[in-house]
Amino acid sequence: KAYMLIGHEGIVRGLALDVDANILHSCSEDKKVKVWNLKSGDCVTLFGHTKFLRAVTFDPESKTIYSTGDDARIKMWQNQPSGKRRSG
Repeated sequence: KAYMLIGHEGIVRGLALDVDANILHSCSEDKKVKVWNLKSGDCVTLFGHTKFLRAVTFDPESKTIYSTGDDARIKMWQNQPSGKRRSG
């Protein structure tokens, strides 16, 4: 069975999976990181970049999301709640 996660407004450039929590992290040219709960379908949107995003990764030990893009910044996102929009 195939599922589609809809929410980004630009080309998706990176994905990172947290297998233990069934969470998928995505980044896009829309300058947003999205955190998708694959069980419930809920999505948290993280704001803070000013240009296209190119990569996202996740450290399961610290529960930290890292994102980077054309704004020459590396953002660190920690302890994200579900169902809320955050900026950082």
